[in-house]
Amino acid sequence: MIRRFFSFFSTLESRTYYIFTLLILMTILSTQLISYNYTQRSLIDVTNTQKGYTMERLAYQIDTYMTTMEQIAHTVIDSDEIQQYFTRSGQNDSVDGDAVSQYLASFLRAREDITTIALFGFDGTRITSSSDQQVSPFSHVEQQQWYQNAVHNPGRTIISSAHVQNLFFGIYPWVVSMSMTFHDQITDEPLGVLLVDLNFNRIRELSQPVMQDPPEYIFILDSHGDYVFHPQQQLVYSGITTEPTESLMEMTDRSDPLEVSGKSYITRQAQSADWRIVCVTELYGSMGQWRYIQAAYATIGLIAFIVVGLVANLLSRSITHPIKELCAVMKSVDRHNFNITAEIDSTVEIQQLADEFNIMVRKIRGLIDQIHHEQELKRKSELKALQAQINPHFLYNTLDSIIWMSEMDRNREVVLMTSALARLFRISISKGREIITVREELLHVESYLTIQKMRYRDHFSYSIEVDESLHAYPCLKIILQPLVENAIYHGLKTVEYKGLIKISGFIQDDRIILQVIDNGVGMDPLLLERLISDSSARKQLRSSSGVGLHNVHERLRLYFGEPYGLTCSCTPGERTVISVIMPATPPMEEDL
Repeated sequence: MIRRFFSFFSTLESRTYYIFTLLILMTILSTQLISYNYTQRSLIDVTNTQKGYTMERLAYQIDTYMTTMEQIAHTVIDSDEIQQYFTRSGQNDSVDGDAVSQYLASFLRAREDITTIALFGFDGTRITSSSDQQVSPFSHVEQQQWYQNAVHNPGRTIISSAHVQNLFFGIYPWVVSMSMTFHDQITDEPLGVLLVDLNFNRIRELSQPVMQDPPEYIFILDSHGDYVFHPQQQLVYSGITTEPTESLMEMTDRSDPLEVSGKSYITRQAQSADWRIVCVTELYGSMGQWRYIQAAYATIGLIAFIVVGLVANLLSRSITHPIKELCAVMKSVDRHNFNITAEIDSTVEIQQLADEFNIMVRKIRGLIDQIHHEQELKRKSELKALQAQINPHFLYNTLDSIIWMSEMDRNREVVLMTSALARLFRISISKGREIITVREELLHVESYLTIQKMRYRDHFSYSIEVDESLHAYPCLKIILQPLVENAIYHGLKTVEYKGLIKISGFIQDDRIILQVIDNGVGMDPLLLERLISDSSARKQLRSSSGVGLHNVHERLRLYFGEPYGLTCSCTPGERTVISVIMPATPPMEEDL
């Protein structure tokens, strides 16, 4: 039993995983996570409780404020001046309009939080707190929401949401409107509607002492979920800033805080105005002590991981020695000594690794020939894949050009470029065939030239002068397009004059010769020859120049043999000629 117990822990997996990971790391991580989450939740609960008390105090202040404003409104409509002016006796000039305006203005002088007091009689009489305030004829008072609500709810005080008051010429403040109908105290006949506009900033002033941290803010909703106040009122109305109002309207004073997108929402109800006050805080933004708790947990975790590192070092010493022995044997094999074997006395895993290594060494000699053969097949497969390779940037730029021309309503050019791109891909695919006709290859490169000419806005012109007698001859596909691409990007792209690309073809000594000629900047003939025939030259240059040339050259030699491929001649500053040499085999039928 004891031997079986110790044999279980003699494996590498048991030493590293069960002893080290399970007993040490899992214990530390579990303790850290549980403690961290408990502390986090506790701080959030304490903070939310404190915010709840603060919100109740704010709701009480708003209730007191709105009650005071309502008392002022009743004082106005119950005054003798107002009653005499709007009753029948008032029409006998017992009280004039200026006196009533002065009376209303006295309330504005006493209370800076009142923007406007105005009375709108049902008989068309209109009195404001200032003779300078002229009611705009375009405001349509009777159609205003606050007016309609007051008329349809006689005897009730109506409080609107925040809005821009547009009743008066040249004055457009943000206000909260309080409105109510007023009656003849003797006959109880309805006389009109009283409007008291409360300064929007007063509500901000009430809520300011409640907010502590910069991320914290308060906003107020009415009973319909509309905004009465928001510190970013314009952003809210424009839709740039949004709040979860539907979820907030379903909450009560006893509801748990709503947590959305890293924010905590706490609500309280102001009874006098039937408003819902919402306090918004970053989930951890108001916890000044939270960063100290995080630092403490980070320190404890760091110390724990240092201890784990020391334990890991002790465990690794019992493992690394046999691994070093195995590495020494591997280095001998790396020096092409395939007769060595690894004899290592260690854990089960290391012994299995040594046995597998010995099997591998025995198979290497038999695999050398097979590897060479597979490498040759891989090389052929890579070259075959290069036939269908199209530069993604060319496709992206072409599609961008099509989009641009479409937006400019250049529909004819869009059709031309799209058709050229479709023909380019169709010939590139060629139903999987590697050999196509010379005519198909010329159509392919002409499609490419059409696209590039339109993209570069006639920076160059081209001509194709290949005798029709060559059109039916077989040709390795996609050999001219890389040469033309090289001519554009490395020959004509930087010249200030209009470039010319000429494609010609003829038969000479039972060989088909296709030439790509450009009048660009050219380059050193010796360097150009090296780029075509020597792949290491391109690596030394650390440039993409000649990648297409070398690939075409290698493909021609692979398919047709050593005598064929690419040749070049160049006159720097004047022109470059790249010739494609292929055997003139019997003509074939096209399959476009």
